[in-house]
Amino acid sequence: MSEKRIGDVISSIKIKSDGIAVSFERHDKIVLSPESFTDLRLYEGKVVTFEEIEELNRLALSDKYYLYGLRLLGKEARSVRETKTKILAKGADEETTALVIERLKKAGLLNDLTYAETFQQDIGDLRLYGKNKILFELRLKGIPPYIIEKLEFPEEKELDKAFRYASYLNRKYVKSPSEKKIFQAISSLIARGFDEQIAEKAVDACVSPNDEESERKLLERYYGLAKAKYARKYGGYQLKEKIFIDLRKKGHDIKEILSQEDDDI
Repeated sequence: MSEKRIGDVISSIKIKSDGIAVSFERHDKIVLSPESFTDLRLYEGKVVTFEEIEELNRLALSDKYYLYGLRLLGKEARSVRETKTKILAKGADEETTALVIERLKKAGLLNDLTYAETFQQDIGDLRLYGKNKILFELRLKGIPPYIIEKLEFPEEKELDKAFRYASYLNRKYVKSPSEKKIFQAISSLIARGFDEQIAEKAVDACVSPNDEESERKLLERYYGLAKAKYARKYGGYQLKEKIFIDLRKKGHDIKEILSQEDDDI
């Protein structure tokens, strides 16, 4: 074996707090993680080639980013793409990142199918996301189409989430006129990822229109506020027009607004 092919000789191998330290007679020390795996048999006095030293250096570099990946996944579950993006942003090159991702997969810590199912069942239920929002989020996170196609969204499950969210909206929009409350609730459910048909069923079941007395008091209140706001600058027809537009934006019925204007004359 020529001097060119012989890289160095291992002078010591020691277990330290930060890993397994492999020292050489001439080259810099290489620290490997206890989880590292290599086909090379390492022992003190072993003659290693430059290629073998390079392999150990790549392994050590992989260890550094592997430990970073472990910390990432220890905080929260992530998709393969999200994890890869984070590791690349940390400074790893494509080759090292690919090795780390493969190690994380083999360790059972990175699995897009498991992630997608967990997101659908747990995150979707916790945040009351509908099917369309869940699919959008998963595509954004880089989940492959063949995995997304495996997910199922039973109607009864979608309705259960939609009913719970609609009940919250019923409380949220309690001060809105009935027409606007219904519109806001349906729009919010669709934005949350529910199909229009599911949204309408949930609103019909969980969002209560105001009774006549409550609707009348709301109109009187908002009419008074609008009049006080615009009367400083407008009068006559212009004032009525400004009040009318303001109340329509708030969702009040046209006939009720006109009736209130008549009462105010």
